[in-house]
Amino acid sequence: MSDTPASTPETPNPQASTSNKGIGCLGIIILLCVIGWIADMAGCNSTTTQDSGSKQMSKAQWREKVRPYWNPGGGIKVTTIANFKALMGEPSSTQTADGIADWYYTCSDGTIQLELVDPGMSGGQLLIRAINDF
Repeated sequence: MSDTPASTPETPNPQASTSNKGIGCLGIIILLCVIGWIADMAGCNSTTTQDSGSKQMSKAQWREKVRPYWNPGGGIKVTTIANFKALMGEPSSTQTADGIADWYYTCSDGTIQLELVDPGMSGGQLLIRAINDF
């Protein structure tokens, strides 16, 4: 017989593995907070930025910005509802009746009414029927 002790496999330390998982989760949470802060500082908070921007524009400025998407007698850009909202912001109020969606945008000198084919019926595409002073 040999005097050397038999080697036994090391048992994992349960406290060490729990501690490592906690540090990993904390690191992920901190990373997500930092990414959110950077995105907010870069202007990715669309609701606040867009709404305040449309209220500062005049009706004429608003119409000029929308012209590529509604230009009677001329070419238009086809876009989605989501892309249009990213450009112009959320409407101040909306209503839908008989397949027409009315979106109202508040400008510095009044309100603009945007008549759309109901976005639910258009498959998410922006289809402008008319733009009216309101």
